[in-house]
Amino acid sequence: MSAGDFVDYDAQGNVILDSRKFPEQPTYPLTIFKNAEAPHQAENLSKTETIKLIRVEMKQ
Repeated sequence: MSAGDFVDYDAQGNVILDSRKFPEQPTYPLTIFKNAEAPHQAENLSKTETIKLIRVEMKQ
């Protein structure tokens, strides 16, 4: 896993997560726990780093 800055949006375009607002620059691999979400998309903000994310959602 690797990434520069990225933003995760919900289906309406609202920001769910913005990596620029992390308290400190993350090191990868990175693990974040989040509740299951409706349709969403991640936007890579870096012009030099390819974003590579694996997302696993546990649903009942």
